[in-house]
Amino acid sequence: MSLLEGLRVLDMADEKGAYCGRMLAELGADVLRLEPPEGARSRKLPPFASDDRTSLYFAVRNAGKRGVALDWRDPSKRDELHRLLGSCDVWIESERPGALAEAGLAPGDVLARHPSLVLTSISDFGQDGPYRDWLGTGTIGFAMGGMMHRAGIPEKPPLAAPGSLAYDAAGITAAYATLLAHFQKLRCGQGQHVDVSVLESVANLSDWALPHFSATGGAQHRSGAGIYTVYPCADGFVRMIILVAHHWRELLDWMGN
Repeated sequence: MSLLEGLRVLDMADEKGAYCGRMLAELGADVLRLEPPEGARSRKLPPFASDDRTSLYFAVRNAGKRGVALDWRDPSKRDELHRLLGSCDVWIESERPGALAEAGLAPGDVLARHPSLVLTSISDFGQDGPYRDWLGTGTIGFAMGGMMHRAGIPEKPPLAAPGSLAYDAAGITAAYATLLAHFQKLRCGQGQHVDVSVLESVANLSDWALPHFSATGGAQHRSGAGIYTVYPCADGFVRMIILVAHHWRELLDWMGN
């Protein structure tokens, strides 16, 4: 028996946070990926498989999910959407704040109709606050979350990590938060609205820079690899971070001394 066997999830997260549903699926949940009839936007995101331009971005983050096509913005399809929600424990969405309400699906109204539902909303800057209506990207989330301040060497401009670190971090954070909300529902029977922002998810990854600033008021600057040297190898590079004595001993054993 898998950990989340029996948990049913309706997943509408597209691009930002799509990894959330995959994590739940890998833990055994039945995740139904809802797309508009024309297909999700993320199906057009690179990189692509060389043969048929299949989006690997989409494929990786939606592995293990079932699929259904439904125009949830169409009022005539509203009852069909509610039937799906009525059979699910979790609803994941990543529309801009306010978009659900404009479509007649305000979170408060949905939870009033489906009181045991956990609704997880993933957005760039959260459902309220001064940045609520700003448009973001993965790079903006990486930068504003503090990680770009830490990446690169002082003599050069800051660097963005390759791939989709910010949006995948939001997906992982959303998966943890969703499971906490589901656990709470198992105890009290009441669902809730979980608000996950890309900005805050990335900020929680900013290693020791943020807690150091909170404690001392001092900002740490980029230092590259620092004392942890990057070594060239036959097939690329490796960076070994040795913090305590047993790390060194384990590394020597792993490398055959």
